[in-house]
Amino acid sequence: MAKTKGRAAERAKRERNQRTAAARAAAAPTPAKQASGWQAALVVVGIIAWIALFPIFWYVIVPALDRAVGDVAAVNTIVGWLPGGLPMVAIGLYAAYQPEMTAEGKARWLAVCVVLGAIAAVTLPTFDTDPLNIGFIAGLRAGFLAVVLWLPAWFLVFLARYPFARKKELTPALRGWTIVVTSVVCLFLGASWIRYWF
Repeated sequence: MAKTKGRAAERAKRERNQRTAAARAAAAPTPAKQASGWQAALVVVGIIAWIALFPIFWYVIVPALDRAVGDVAAVNTIVGWLPGGLPMVAIGLYAAYQPEMTAEGKARWLAVCVVLGAIAAVTLPTFDTDPLNIGFIAGLRAGFLAVVLWLPAWFLVFLARYPFARKKELTPALRGWTIVVTSVVCLFLGASWIRYWF
């Protein structure tokens, strides 16, 4: 009888210890939870940094670039186009070659595209640019056009090939190179038509 009670007590103690260990394990932060917490923090910091980038870009970076290259014909337009146009070229190349990339390569390219895309988004012409050189302004406008025109360009390419293509959906290569070509075309527009429009 005493042995039976002793065994029952030991069993109850083991079960109690197991429940305590399981509760502690459940309460302890897992690597997945920690990683998601860091990711959320990085997203918040990124959004705050992106908002702060607007005035920095327009009141510090843009005037400095204009002073450096504003009087140099053609170069001022190219430099003005770079903040908006270059990110779109990078995004287009990523879209075109993403199926062939390794997981590590995709992660690196995606990180570059996110950073450059955040820079491209602040080229939205929301600040006064009257004091700037006309060639530099044309480049800025051309870069911003590259940011907004890639989707209409996809639609035009889709319509142009629709009667002839068996597969109606655009391939990754075609989508990516459409973005690249659109960005470059906007640069040439900045050096010609946009310069006189603004």
